[in-house]
Amino acid sequence: MTTTHKVVVGAAAAGVVALDLLAHPHGETWWHHLMGFDLIYGYLGCVAIVIVSKALGKAGLQRRERFYEDTKE
Repeated sequence: MTTTHKVVVGAAAAGVVALDLLAHPHGETWWHHLMGFDLIYGYLGCVAIVIVSKALGKAGLQRRERFYEDTKE
């Protein structure tokens, strides 16, 4: 990752955090009024998607390395 990419990613992250801190919450439930709730919830949701997809891949979607070469015709 180049320095330019790091600066852009850092600026984007700082912007998202600033918007979350400055925006007036309009949530209908109490947890939407917690500072950073949506950020943490979204991040944990992405982590869960990655973990579940890796588990599915290991469980049945991936084949062993020489799967097609071992078949007899």
